[in-house]
Amino acid sequence: MTTTIIPKALKPGDTIAFVSPSARLNELLPTPVSRSVKFFEDRGYPVKTIYSRIPTSNSASIFLQKAQHVANEIHEAFLDPQVTCIITTIGGTEANEVLRHIDYEIIRDNPKIFVGYSDITHLLYAFFVKAGLRGFYGPCVLTEFAEFPEPDVFTTNHFFQVLLGKGSFGTEGIAGKKIPMSTSFTQLELPFFLGKDDSQDIRETVPTRQARFLRPGTATGPLLGGCLRKLVSLCGSPFLPSSLHNGAIFFFEVSQGENSTAMPLERIRSDLVDLINTGLWDNIVGLVVGRTSLYDEKMNKELESMIEELVDGGPNGGYQWPVLFGVDIGHTSPMLTIPFGALARLDSTKHEFSLLEEGVL
Repeated sequence: MTTTIIPKALKPGDTIAFVSPSARLNELLPTPVSRSVKFFEDRGYPVKTIYSRIPTSNSASIFLQKAQHVANEIHEAFLDPQVTCIITTIGGTEANEVLRHIDYEIIRDNPKIFVGYSDITHLLYAFFVKAGLRGFYGPCVLTEFAEFPEPDVFTTNHFFQVLLGKGSFGTEGIAGKKIPMSTSFTQLELPFFLGKDDSQDIRETVPTRQARFLRPGTATGPLLGGCLRKLVSLCGSPFLPSSLHNGAIFFFEVSQGENSTAMPLERIRSDLVDLINTGLWDNIVGLVVGRTSLYDEKMNKELESMIEELVDGGPNGGYQWPVLFGVDIGHTSPMLTIPFGALARLDSTKHEFSLLEEGVL
């Protein structure tokens, strides 16, 4: 892996690009996309939506045409000198299709803020490993910024706090500060995903189940991780070398299961054991687990017990690093913005999870 390239901070007036490297819902959900555009433009950030229909030809592989088309849209965003920040519209299941078609020299030579989560995990790792670029595991255009009547304030405040950095505009940055924890959340799907593009229904929130340390200790290391299912799929590929997580604080979060149901516990257990079998847990220094989606209290306690069992089953009497469970990372709202590879610290005595450096320059 090359030396980490830290992108320049977002500044008032900078242009933001929307790209769709996985699910391509721009034409199906024009009203929510427009609402996201308005959110940023009302705050002084012009938006370029880089999206066009994928051409098809009988003379070429449909898979190849799509992969190359999506890669070219990503290249266009990175090559645009006006664009400072790129936000993915949504995750999905298809971001992995583009990995072998991206020109990583373009990414490396034109570093920009790149934000997304879920299967965008594939791109965050690919950019980090192949181009050295720090990305950001955080909110997407449709799933966060398109919420009616406005995006969650916790989500947007942390997004701008991370990406504006500490600078001359009076922004406070994140270095040396505790990562905030929400007091209320929702795990319900956005209403416009349920069949009505222009829905103005509002999701109900409930008190947040507070994050807690399942295992005590302190740890300092770079933050690396993502969506569990996608991390497993990356294992053994050139986009996730075996030594990458040495000395890291590793985080994972769990997406929903089939048909918007809770991911079965046995599926999570199997995925975690797959990661353990690669040796990934052997050299990390701490573990952070994102807030679960569609889990009730009983399922959360069962997941906690499962994680404790797997930690205790590590070599030499069990893994001896701290474990923090239930952070605002992943497929619930609100959502943190996590700078990939940024130095972080866990301290169970102080009940702290903090970032020790800025995510941007």
